[in-house]
Amino acid sequence: MSEPTLTITTRAPGVAQITMSRPAVFNAFDEAMIAEIDDRG
Repeated sequence: MSEPTLTITTRAPGVAQITMSRPAVFNAFDEAMIAEIDDRG
């Protein structure tokens, strides 16, 4: 199993903090990361 690439924290109603963890590619977005954000949103 791979390491999680995102940590999403709700800061206030309608406000979220997204922390990306992909240092090898300088936190570049890819299709898997976009899908993960979409699934959690």
